[in-house]
Amino acid sequence: MTLNLEYHKEPVFLTKEVAEMYKTTPRHIENNFLQHEGRFEEGEHYYLIENEEFNIFKTVYPKAVNEWENHVYLWTEEGLFKHAQLMKGIQAWEVFNYYISYYFKDSKEVKDALSTIQKAADQI
Repeated sequence: MTLNLEYHKEPVFLTKEVAEMYKTTPRHIENNFLQHEGRFEEGEHYYLIENEEFNIFKTVYPKAVNEWENHVYLWTEEGLFKHAQLMKGIQAWEVFNYYISYYFKDSKEVKDALSTIQKAADQI
């Protein structure tokens, strides 16, 4: 279940949504990030929402956060890709493939690239 969030006019996902997509736990996504933090760049792979901006965020999206949270990570498309790179298993790539095809389903270039990726994944 995604909340269809946008930040800076781009689709973003909560950690719990990323975990659900990749069929893992939010803790695994968090650990993946913490273990490889140097590979993630804020503003490209994720946005950290905290302090006053977080207070506004939880007012606008009350179902997005728990009452005990004091910040939230919003993952971009590039962040999803980075998590897929760092996660083990073909399932992560299949989920990322699905995400790209869903959001860019009308692009012939993306369809061709996804076809190539799927062929490579089938050989693994």
